[in-house]
Amino acid sequence: SAVHGMNFYQTAGQSCGSTSRIFIHRSLYEQAKTAIKTACEAIRIGDPQDPETLMAGLSTQQQFDKTMHYIDLSKQEGLPVLTGGARLTAPPFDKGFYVPPTVFCDVSRENTLFREEVFGPVLALIPWDDEQQMLADINAVEYGLTASVWTSSLDTAMEFARRVEAGTVWINGSSKHFPGFGFAGQKDSGLGQEETLEELVSFTQLKAVHYFGAEGRKNVEIRLI
Repeated sequence: SAVHGMNFYQTAGQSCGSTSRIFIHRSLYEQAKTAIKTACEAIRIGDPQDPETLMAGLSTQQQFDKTMHYIDLSKQEGLPVLTGGARLTAPPFDKGFYVPPTVFCDVSRENTLFREEVFGPVLALIPWDDEQQMLADINAVEYGLTASVWTSSLDTAMEFARRVEAGTVWINGSSKHFPGFGFAGQKDSGLGQEETLEELVSFTQLKAVHYFGAEGRKNVEIRLI
């Protein structure tokens, strides 16, 4: 689920809705690391025109340079690399910006990867012990587009959804969009409400018109495109 939410398959992690920071309770941390490593390394990387390909290269030189900057910086900060972490250069990968799914462990609030957005195939694993501190850490960053919580308790999930500073929240799932339900962010994320009637309304201008005549007063609101 952590790998699916990162959108490695569809966009090589170049997705605004990717769940790029994974908070894992310490009691499950080692188990989760093993599962995430296995899932990432099973992703077939290749030519996007090949139907067997699950993940292609990055879109531009700029995106590649930015991704490698964060990978190199995270290594300099001493973060352990669970998998990935280097450009693929052997043929046929020498003719594109191919970076495999890259996972860093033991990320904390002090790390650049915790605070900033890569917009590439880089996943941060963050162990936690205290629920209140975990939620404070989640809300500490300036972004708030999506969040996903996995739990067997609906009460816990709904309390998380209420308190987390994100415009879109999935419970025991990720990356799904549904007709009629908006997709929006909070803080420095998102472009207002998308995928709903409010998105169409945002392209209009509301005008209040007040008419006073012999037959009385009329008040109408009109929207101009």
